[in-house]
Amino acid sequence: MTLKTAYAKPREGSALLVAIIILMVVFGLAMGYVSVSRVTVIEARVHSDAKQALYYAEMGIEEAYKLIAIEKWDGPHATTTLDFDNVSVTIEDFDDSGMYRRITSTGTHGGQDSRIEAVVGGLPAHPLFTKGIFAGNKTGIAVDPLLFGGSGSRRDEVYGDVYSNTDIEFEGAANVFGSVWATGDITGYTGDDAELGPGHDEIPPPDLSEMDYENWPDAVVVNEESNWSWWSSTHGYRIMDTTDPAHIFQKDLYSPEQLAEEYADHTGGPADHVPQNPNYWLQDWGENLAYGSWVHPISIAESGNNKVYFVDGNLWIDPSRSNRSDGYSDLRFKSLPGGTRLTIVVKGNVYIGDGIMTENNELDGLAIIAMVDGETFTDVDDDNWYTPGVDVAHKEDGTSVIDSGYMINGPREGSGNIYYGDQLKGGSPLADCRAYMYAENNYGAHALLSHGYIHDVLVHGNMTAGNLFRVERDYGWRHARLTVHYDDRLAQNADFLPGIPKWHDAGTAYKIYSWRLVPTLIN
Repeated sequence: MTLKTAYAKPREGSALLVAIIILMVVFGLAMGYVSVSRVTVIEARVHSDAKQALYYAEMGIEEAYKLIAIEKWDGPHATTTLDFDNVSVTIEDFDDSGMYRRITSTGTHGGQDSRIEAVVGGLPAHPLFTKGIFAGNKTGIAVDPLLFGGSGSRRDEVYGDVYSNTDIEFEGAANVFGSVWATGDITGYTGDDAELGPGHDEIPPPDLSEMDYENWPDAVVVNEESNWSWWSSTHGYRIMDTTDPAHIFQKDLYSPEQLAEEYADHTGGPADHVPQNPNYWLQDWGENLAYGSWVHPISIAESGNNKVYFVDGNLWIDPSRSNRSDGYSDLRFKSLPGGTRLTIVVKGNVYIGDGIMTENNELDGLAIIAMVDGETFTDVDDDNWYTPGVDVAHKEDGTSVIDSGYMINGPREGSGNIYYGDQLKGGSPLADCRAYMYAENNYGAHALLSHGYIHDVLVHGNMTAGNLFRVERDYGWRHARLTVHYDDRLAQNADFLPGIPKWHDAGTAYKIYSWRLVPTLIN
């Protein structure tokens, strides 16, 4: 028997190879599927962590905004880092204005970071703080036009914008270097430097009750309960220790009833002319008047800088009445490093009888706000003019009728007025008044004519009123020149001075100007 050798057919080997390849492909696909599934799970987790980190970053922005806008935090104008749970927040100045802050918030979760950058800034100042002259006519009663006049070297000049919620009338060669807006007509303008805007929309004055100055955070309050430690019977005022930031104010030694008796004794007027508000003077008794100088220095402590000073009563800016009888002295605020800045809010009337100056006109700043004391705007003699009642008590020759030199005022139709002028000034002007000035009621002239001399008005800042601007300057053929140089620093940065009313509709003083997600590396 012959045995044959068996040989495998070539296609049988090929089938095995194909089977092995198929198994390898299936295994590879299975492993690939497992790998893809694993990567998908990781990516899902990374995405979830990044999303949670984004939530944390958003929370950091919200917390920083709350800190700045609601809690009125004013940290150092440099890079500041705050740490919350899973969040690191950096706050820094956005530019050199000091008005805008850049907030960078980084949230972390599961090793993933998300970063958001937002720019937060204060709202602009109310438009009245962007005008050289503003008259709001808030009572809405028809009044005479806002008047500018004079000619030649005696003409009125305003270097800034003007607004009036009534007509504006120009006489002579009066000029405005800026825009002139009026809700009514603008007539008589002969120059070519102003941009006229008659029929302009009404700009309502700010509601000072919303500011709540009496409870302003960290305010320096001046009232009858303040720490009046000492007194001078010679000059009739009370003073504080110089370590108190409020020592720059002095208070009448006498009660309103005593003032009324003095007034009646010296003038024969009715004894019921009792001042409705206590009277205070702006003057630093701790600073001596330099020999040969007409300037009274005022020193603000570091602890009292960049603050709101709330005065519950009338404020007199007339330093000479306490230690000089000439009536020519002016005030000058000394400059601190970085500038001396304060806002004086007066719940009563303000009487400006002398100049107000600053040592550094670039860094220093002052705002004076006169607010009503709760009385309604009641015009008892139907002239839409809320007078202070009895004028300052003086003899016919212009000297004070009261031996101690203090001044009084009687019942009035309203408060929240600023009066500019001084009967004791003689022929000297009031010097320069460097301040932003807002009267919630009226801004008026107190005495621009005395001893036969005309007192010109010179202001670096602005002169504004929620109701009427009535600085009467024409006395027969003579005209008291009005010159206003608007200071635009509040227009550039509403937070340049504390406590300035803002222009807003949403009830918040800050808003977010930009918001962006900053790319970060995936870990």
